[in-house]
Amino acid sequence: MTISNVGSDNTHFTQAGTTGQQEIAAAATNSSSAPNSGSGDSATTTNGDVTEASSTVTLSAGAQVIAGLNAQGISFAVSSLSIPVGMTDSAEIAKTVAEQARQNSTRPFDETSHKYVGAISQSGLETAVENFGGSHSSANILFTDLDTNGDGSVSDSELYTALGNTKSDPSSATSQALMHLMDTNDDGSVNMTEFANVEVALTNAEKSTSGN
Repeated sequence: MTISNVGSDNTHFTQAGTTGQQEIAAAATNSSSAPNSGSGDSATTTNGDVTEASSTVTLSAGAQVIAGLNAQGISFAVSSLSIPVGMTDSAEIAKTVAEQARQNSTRPFDETSHKYVGAISQSGLETAVENFGGSHSSANILFTDLDTNGDGSVSDSELYTALGNTKSDPSSATSQALMHLMDTNDDGSVNMTEFANVEVALTNAEKSTSGN
């Protein structure tokens, strides 16, 4: 299976091999007709301070595919990923995808510890959020929500956990804040392109914390 043109309106999967791979491809390419996560009709606020929108935003099936990868610490912000034909073991597939993603990404990575070592500063997050039309105050609230250990920056792990939670816990204040940011056409649903665009922007906002 090849994943190509991520972040563009032409995102598509080329199928090869197993039924499982074909099901993933179908989820991504048919996201417009598949059920979304969440109810799509309840009011939401962030931290009870700033009302960001009057309705709940949901994820398309394709966006849920990306969120599922993010939950495993895998970035989808790459130009091409290929899974060898005949590879069916999920652990091997995840390992292969993660390695290709690392090689194709600007995501800060420490070769000694074999860990992603990037982090987003508060000003860096503000800039990224404002580039998607978010307000300065909403960016500050989101920063506080994402910085779960309170160390003054959003680590790569904190970021990707939050992105993954948009699938596993879509109704939380943090998930809704992220999904409202992603939903640039304001139709109440985040498609694959919208999700990938925000993932790219936030990942690119990371700066290395490694001393190497």
